Amino acid sequence: HVANAQFATCARAKGEANPNKEDFEKASGKAALVKAITAANEYCASVYAAANDKWMLETVAQGQGANARQVPRAAVLAQNTSHANEHYGNLVTYMRINGLVPPSTERAQTPRPTQQP
Repeated sequence: HVANAQFATCARAKGEANPNKEDFEKASGKAALVKAITAANEYCASVYAAANDKWMLETVAQGQGANARQVPRAAVLAQNTSHANEHYGNLVTYMRINGLVPPSTERAQTPRPTQQP
């Protein structure tokens, strides 16, 4: 679901057809899912990397048919970030239930080297 959504949302922000033709919700197995989310992240990373202020303020269609409206590309990409964070939060809950430390917590708990004056 997240990989499908990232491809669709970043393609909308970029103003192009979704390059992904696979339904990752039908994928099974860890390897297939890791491949899917990696591909989606790489695609979206290229969209974010190419962004500039002017481009982010340009509008693109959001929605279908009569319900479509023009919104800034920045709003579409903000929605993508929000959606990804929502699902990461869901995963964190499952990780903690299973006695695992989420990567974001692990990074926050890792001591940082002290700076020498």
